[in-house]
Amino acid sequence: MAIEHVNDPVPNAAGKVNPLAKNWVTVQRKALSSESAAPLHSHSLKSYRNTTEKVDASKSYGIANIRSQLLSQVNGSTVGKALDFVISREF
Repeated sequence: MAIEHVNDPVPNAAGKVNPLAKNWVTVQRKALSSESAAPLHSHSLKSYRNTTEKVDASKSYGIANIRSQLLSQVNGSTVGKALDFVISREF
């Protein structure tokens, strides 16, 4: 699943179109400037988070199909633990 904002210049930097395949769906929408105060609002994490919430709520066949394919990989799995470390050295 590719999630893109049509007004975000970064996803199109490669100049390639996403493939047309039964195991791939591309979700596109226009990010609104009101979603983020970032200078490049269409590339902001907040704007993409808003888009993913819309994707999660979508009943679209393509999105539902990919969602079920992805979730079938983890159904019945145990919950793991993630640890995040930040290490720095000051001179």
